[in-house]
Amino acid sequence: MEHCVEKYALSNHIRFSCPVHKARFDDTRNQWKVELANGEELTANVVITATGQLNQPAWPRIEGIDRFAGKLFHSARWDHSYNFANKRVAVIGTGASAIQFVPELAKTVKSLNLFQRSAPWVLPKPDRPFRPWEQSLFRALPAWDRLYRYLIYWKNESRALAFTKFNGMLEIFAHQARREAKNTSPILTN
Repeated sequence: MEHCVEKYALSNHIRFSCPVHKARFDDTRNQWKVELANGEELTANVVITATGQLNQPAWPRIEGIDRFAGKLFHSARWDHSYNFANKRVAVIGTGASAIQFVPELAKTVKSLNLFQRSAPWVLPKPDRPFRPWEQSLFRALPAWDRLYRYLIYWKNESRALAFTKFNGMLEIFAHQARREAKNTSPILTN
């Protein structure tokens, strides 16, 4: 992200630690009025809320955690100044944040223990390079790439039906995840 900010000269357009107090759309000007907590008001054609739905730390209820003498912090409040080299580290949880930082931690720590309530279901991503004929089709028919993206979107969105209406369909995904787990070696070992 830092590379993109530098490459596209975005730093003058970014404000950090600036809570938004209010955002309202002005129909007469067809623009947004954004009021910051410090009283500053901005005008924008587009507003993208990217605060992250899980940006508030949720701490596990562990008896005695208040007596822990070592370094303790939540991934949502990462301490970038902390040096993990040759440390014994325990991570509680295997959510989206852990998926990002655990493999990097494993490279420098002395030992790493990972605790999870239940294992996540992991399915392979069906990514592949586009074939030359597909690339030619995208160039020849510009609307084809939009249709292709539309089909990917609805394929992924339709999975929600398995969670909301047709729970039996989840067994298909569970079978695929179990097969994937058997064929994959663990990332971390102790």
